Amino acid sequence: MNTAKRANKDGANALELDVSFTKDNQNIVIHGPSLQTTACGPNKTTT
Repeated sequence: MNTAKRANKDGANALELDVSFTKDNQNIVIHGPSLQTTACGPNKTTT
């Protein structure tokens, strides 16, 4: 949350992050510098 607050203070008008669920149904929020770890392959996403 500190990062989101800082971005807002610095004038950002949007926040991008990824929300998912683990196998044991815990929700997680992640954000990284590339899609490599969160997508279905290089430069691919799902809807």
